[in-house]
Amino acid sequence: MKITILALLAVFLFTHMSFAQNSHTVKGITIDSVSKVKLSGAVSILDVKDSVLRKFTYADANGAFTVSGLPTGKYLLFITYPGYDNKMKPFIMEAPNTVLELGNVNLSLTPKILKEVTIKSTAQEIKIKGDTLEFNAKAYVIQPNSKVEDLLRQMPGVQIDKNGKITVNGQPVPKVLVDGEEFFGDDPTLVTQNLRGDMVSSIQIYDRRSDQASFTGIDDGQRIKTINVKLKEDKKKGVFGKASAGAGTDNYHEAQAILNRFTANNKFAAYGTLANTGKTGLGAADNSAIGTSNNYAQIADNGGIITQGGGPDDLDAGSGNYNGNGLPNVLAGGAHYDAKINNATINANYKEGSIDVKGNNTASTQITIPGSEQNLNSFRTLHNTASRQKADFTYLVKLDTSATLKVGVDAIVKHQTIDDNKLTTILDETGNLLTSQTQRSTSDIHQKGLNLNALYTKKFKKPSRTFSWAVSETYAENIAKNYLFSDLHTANVVPADSVTDQYKPVTARNTSFSSNVNYTEPLSKYLALLLNYGLGISNTNSDKPSFDKSASGQYDSFNTIYSNDFKITQLTNRFGGVFNYRKNKTIISFGTRASIVNYDQTEEYTAAVFKRNFVNWSPQASYQYQMSAQKILSLSYSGYMSQPSVDQLEPVKVNTNPLNIFIGNDALKAQFSHNLQIVFQSQKIITRQSLLLYSTFNFTDNPIISRATIDTLTGKTVTQYVNLTSQRPYNFSLNAQGSQRITGTEIDVRLGVSGSRSASYSYINNGLNRLDQTSVSLQAGLQTVKFQKYDIAVGANPNYSFNNNSVMPQSNNNAAGISVNARGSIYLPGKLILSSDMSYRYTAKTQNIDAINMTILNASLAKTFLKQDKLRLTLSGNNLFNANPTLNRSLTPTSITQSSFNTIMRYFLVGVSWDFTKFGTTAATN
Repeated sequence: MKITILALLAVFLFTHMSFAQNSHTVKGITIDSVSKVKLSGAVSILDVKDSVLRKFTYADANGAFTVSGLPTGKYLLFITYPGYDNKMKPFIMEAPNTVLELGNVNLSLTPKILKEVTIKSTAQEIKIKGDTLEFNAKAYVIQPNSKVEDLLRQMPGVQIDKNGKITVNGQPVPKVLVDGEEFFGDDPTLVTQNLRGDMVSSIQIYDRRSDQASFTGIDDGQRIKTINVKLKEDKKKGVFGKASAGAGTDNYHEAQAILNRFTANNKFAAYGTLANTGKTGLGAADNSAIGTSNNYAQIADNGGIITQGGGPDDLDAGSGNYNGNGLPNVLAGGAHYDAKINNATINANYKEGSIDVKGNNTASTQITIPGSEQNLNSFRTLHNTASRQKADFTYLVKLDTSATLKVGVDAIVKHQTIDDNKLTTILDETGNLLTSQTQRSTSDIHQKGLNLNALYTKKFKKPSRTFSWAVSETYAENIAKNYLFSDLHTANVVPADSVTDQYKPVTARNTSFSSNVNYTEPLSKYLALLLNYGLGISNTNSDKPSFDKSASGQYDSFNTIYSNDFKITQLTNRFGGVFNYRKNKTIISFGTRASIVNYDQTEEYTAAVFKRNFVNWSPQASYQYQMSAQKILSLSYSGYMSQPSVDQLEPVKVNTNPLNIFIGNDALKAQFSHNLQIVFQSQKIITRQSLLLYSTFNFTDNPIISRATIDTLTGKTVTQYVNLTSQRPYNFSLNAQGSQRITGTEIDVRLGVSGSRSASYSYINNGLNRLDQTSVSLQAGLQTVKFQKYDIAVGANPNYSFNNNSVMPQSNNNAAGISVNARGSIYLPGKLILSSDMSYRYTAKTQNIDAINMTILNASLAKTFLKQDKLRLTLSGNNLFNANPTLNRSLTPTSITQSSFNTIMRYFLVGVSWDFTKFGTTAATN
């Protein structure tokens, strides 16, 4: 694989060298053809073959312009000046002449045939700089009182679902910034659904790196897809917001208010939400890792094992969040403040929320194993609540012209209650009962978390020589009271019944320390070396006893089998070296990182000791070539070693699901994964064309796979993990997306095609099964927007999936499908607005599972009042066809499942909303 990567890098280096022609310069003077007055017009240099913008500048006060850095080739000089006809002049740059003097470029006044002349100019829509796409908001239509979300929907590659979740070319966007600053932490919808679209100057989309990588300019592999909303200067001072309320049939109601006060040096915002319509005000996911640090040590449920980084704070489905499953009641609110004070900035966020969800779930699963089939059916009822308070504060100060210090603190307090009841039956292929289980679990959980972090950065006089040091200290606590009752009946086993009735409290605490030092040293004008050292220390205490109910009716009989008390210490030393070459339009990076881990675990009840020492290697390489201001090509490789988890080596005995048992394998070895990615992006401004080609390939050496043994008499599954040395699982994907405006219209067309092929392995009842999965998908859509006339978008996505099991070829679940999404708003006379959105989903019947065929239709009629339509009265209908959108299908190597929850169905709502604005300058007309 190393030879392959080096060969690929060599190919791209050779390609780059072929592009690196002589650098040329063109000069000229823009002048009035009659009066000979010098004009400071806008000067663009375009490629002749495709009209791609090469260079852009303005002539100075004397009309003179100079454009340098042009390779050999044919070009068009394009000059614009208000009141004059556009001037286009072809020219050629070739050796031996390196400077072309055009002399006077004459511009002619536009003849005024009518009393009034309307001059339309197309704003430059997109710029590409490195891995950043910047969209000019002026190039898009902004309806009155529209929000940032409405602006984003018009941008190529951006999709937003009904809950406000944003994806860019299929990649989720968990973070949205305002002028580069956090706004309500990691809650994207509090930006996209509340900030006004007419406040936006531009939208930037990029992969945000860690603070240290952003400082050094050398990639460390940590990236988060991010949107940055840049505001217009005249919209950075004022008061604005929105208040809305609505009441409907079946006691549905919602109310929300948000207030923003911006000045030149600070921003204040506050919001509140009360609703049972699914509006949470907590964001699309709200799974920030205690604020902004992304370095939260979370105590997991598997015997006190710690997971580092990305510990979720989402109120997820199992603990109270509304994600479409069940019926919710939500109360939420928060506040944000940021300010610039001299050489320092502060950023503070506070959010509080509570949610109550009641639901029930039905699921049907067809299990196929060699020589047998089983049917598993389950019915589940849930009543979950969650409340949490969360705050974060960041202070950034510029110590001098070369050094900065950033200090942050994050804290969270969370309380959850869970009441989960489930009935499960397993039948054989003839319909005879194998196993039935009644289970109830209740929990009362209190969690706390605190994170302190600091980052110091220093730039030295020598260019590219830098030093940065990041440290963090975290504390996490989980205290819970859990009760478990299970009654398991097996028809073909003696004894037939097994009853569990236990009290299972949890007391778990963790403290973690992390330090990371980066030093960059320039080796030449274009080459730099990054050296890295990191230290991590983690200590965990996790006591999880189990008590059986005794004859007295009390939970006072200690159960030694399902009790554990862990003391865990983990010490990690990290080393790394990365070379970074940067010249003109080319960036090449390559290096490796290594982690030396010492893991020490003691189980206090049994005095069992588990120790493990290992080294993880993570090589990386990347190549990026900026072909032009609108074209970029990048190639990257990363490899990482994954150690088997403690659960896979020596799982903690749990009895929460007696139908699924895990056993350990202390002979497991690490697996190594390889990942290759190629991305090409191109934009053509004049024709408004956008093209993205994206391909990934990954495979794994010595993979850790499951070995499942399914009992044909009871349906019980026993799973162990083993290494597979004879085969390599892989996954390949290819995605092409393009968009273009139809000439002479205001209609944007989007087309795309994607495909994937994967092979995965698992043992099923001692037979090695290879699951081959292939999927192909087409995407087509169009969108057109006209100010205060209409806003319409339609998209379709036909697809087909192929699945093949090597040991069970009869388990054929190939299926075709299609999804169609449409939304539209029509502005009618009398300040009436008719809006609707529709989603249609069809998944064909397989040989085992019925088809899914559903249409979700929402519609509304609104009337606006007052100046600038700030007051709106709306009558809306939700889910008019009364379909259940939670009906879903999932596939595993041995099973196919179709399930659904109860959810919010059809209702009608009357609502009123008021948008208020008062900016420091007159609002711009769009």
